[in-house]
Amino acid sequence: MKRAVTFFSLLAFGAATFALSGIHGGFEATVELLPDVELYYAELELVTTYADWEVTSESKFYSDGWRYQNFYLDGSIAGLDVWGKIYFHAQDVRYQKFWLNAEISLPGGKDNYLRLSVDHWASIDDYFSSDVSMFGPWPCAVWWEELLPWDEKEEIYEGETLCVQGPVISYWPPTPTNSLTLNVGAPYNNPRFVVYITGDAFDAMVAKYGPNFWVDLVGETICACGEIVTYGGNPEIAFYDADDIENFHVGECCAEPGVGVGPLMIYRGKIKLDPITLTVDFFDCCEGIAFKKLELELGDMVGCCGFLWNAGLSFTKCHGFEELRIGFEDLFLLCCDVSFEAEVVFTADGKSVSIKPVWEGFVTGCLEVYGDVQWADNILGGFELYGFAIECDFDSVIVRSITAFNPDKVEDLTDVTFYTDEWEYLGIEYTTAGCCDGELTFTSELWFGDEGLLFDLQRVRFELEAPIYEGFTAIVKGQWDFSDPLPLDWFNIGLKIEF
Repeated sequence: MKRAVTFFSLLAFGAATFALSGIHGGFEATVELLPDVELYYAELELVTTYADWEVTSESKFYSDGWRYQNFYLDGSIAGLDVWGKIYFHAQDVRYQKFWLNAEISLPGGKDNYLRLSVDHWASIDDYFSSDVSMFGPWPCAVWWEELLPWDEKEEIYEGETLCVQGPVISYWPPTPTNSLTLNVGAPYNNPRFVVYITGDAFDAMVAKYGPNFWVDLVGETICACGEIVTYGGNPEIAFYDADDIENFHVGECCAEPGVGVGPLMIYRGKIKLDPITLTVDFFDCCEGIAFKKLELELGDMVGCCGFLWNAGLSFTKCHGFEELRIGFEDLFLLCCDVSFEAEVVFTADGKSVSIKPVWEGFVTGCLEVYGDVQWADNILGGFELYGFAIECDFDSVIVRSITAFNPDKVEDLTDVTFYTDEWEYLGIEYTTAGCCDGELTFTSELWFGDEGLLFDLQRVRFELEAPIYEGFTAIVKGQWDFSDPLPLDWFNIGLKIEF
């Protein structure tokens, strides 16, 4: 308790000291009070200017101390707007990644531009979820022989999720019935890479590749993607569920084979000539530059009767077609000042339909349907419904409800996480004016499930942000999981200071 409070106080005092020196920025911190007292998170941001270049320092602290140190740069040179960021791991004393953008305005419109970007990662461990959202999955694969000798490479590759490429040499047992081991690169009793297939994954492989598929695989190059673990002194990727075989391919990996874990560079070119935006990505896993992704977007266009429409189309090296998105706005009804916004998104993983009614002056609502179109022999077989969401915006109150028939699939398509046995979510956010020109925000989130109490209520989370002085905001938040004997997960307090 004393350690957390002391650390909290020193950082707050330091933020106030910098404010007096002409450097501006902010400080925020969260301390966990229950079940244990410890610093959960703190961040100190300092901003200064040198010769019209703005330099920002970000220092991030956790319960184990100072963990991350980042620097951000923003300015212009020779008519180019330039901005970038570099990341360091303070505890490991190592560089993690950086990105840099250079942009120039183009004639024909104030929003037209050409932007060139370069991103670099030291290793796969520094490729975060935000990077996956921006650039897609990690594009570097690994040759099977790069995993050996395993006693030397285990520390590097154990637990990493990668694609491994190599030839199938043999299999075991001679006549598999429900489980199969593929020996890749070398036969049994030799150092090798192993692919283990069992249970529903084995049945799915039989359905996809035919009976005795293991015989046909001998001599073929395969690509297996998953978490690399140790089994029998060799590296292994195991497939258990039917969905797992989506990560097994006959042929070379679409990801670039090499050492697999990095470093990685991605080069992006983006040009916008309203209403068209074209983005092209290339990558380099230290094996040469290769194409990664192309995305074409068409901005708001006026259709008949005054409605607006837009579209987007993307292709990748791995999947070919990646996503097709078509959106519509200002679809008016004949009365009542009601209009609609709609969007249909087709992806490799699923399809979603979003319908958002807009009632001027009262409430804005949104209906989203999550699912996947089912095909059989090129014939439309139906629509598999994963779930749906309803969102209503009542000026200062936003209500969001999500019903998940397949929680795992809905998680992939939304920003809501479902715990085991949870299948419905209700979120309410209330915002109003607070003191000192600030905003008071209260958020409550409810999850319902099979292990819930009254009305199947299984989990509750709340957060309150309240300004108490100019540039000073207090935060209180907590979570209770009623499926556990001790329902309190955490209860935290925090603050935000701007100076």
